[in-house]
Amino acid sequence: MGSLGQTPSAGTADIGPAAQLVVDFYSNPAGSWSLLTPAAQKLYGNESAFKQYWGSRTIDTFADIDAPSRKNNSDGSVDMQLASLTVNGQTSSN
Repeated sequence: MGSLGQTPSAGTADIGPAAQLVVDFYSNPAGSWSLLTPAAQKLYGNESAFKQYWGSRTIDTFADIDAPSRKNNSDGSVDMQLASLTVNGQTSSN
């Protein structure tokens, strides 16, 4: 098991499963506490605060999930990117 915020190194990123995790998260963010790393959970403080945060935000749409670098970071993670995310009617694009 890696340090807090790290995932084990595993070579080249397989973006299919990583993209599916992004879909799973944004399809039900308030119910996705278990999808977070310990470091991400720590940012919210606890599961109740996480559910409160996402319970007050509605994901309207998200689109075009990709891993631009097509490779793992040095800690084994992979950076995923959404082309756009619309929350409570406000869209942000990358």
